[in-house]
Amino acid sequence: AGFAWVEGSNSHESIVIFERRLTNQLAADPAAATGADPVWQRLVCVLHATPVARKGQWLPMPALGKWRLVLASDDLEFGGQRPPRGRSYVASTQWGRPQLKCDLPPFGVLVFASTERDAGLGAP
Repeated sequence: AGFAWVEGSNSHESIVIFERRLTNQLAADPAAATGADPVWQRLVCVLHATPVARKGQWLPMPALGKWRLVLASDDLEFGGQRPPRGRSYVASTQWGRPQLKCDLPPFGVLVFASTERDAGLGAP
């Protein structure tokens, strides 16, 4: 498993972003661990610590490509106002690095999972 900071210096907007990497060999599903080559799953956690909702916020991501929202603390099931998770986003190059555009809820947490196999990602 691995950890990497994606954004740790955005104190003016109180946004912190980090990445967790998990191999199929450490996954909860034992059937996923049968291959010789590990497949890495990327999870990106976004923490927003202000009472201000941020619409159309660009968030740095560790890689280009498709990302699926797998957890939002503002989901309806948690008493929030956001529709159910599962929405897909695409990280594109903005300002010289991968960025994803989404709405951040106040005092919210979002978790994105890469929907593409990370070819050549290797160990963290």
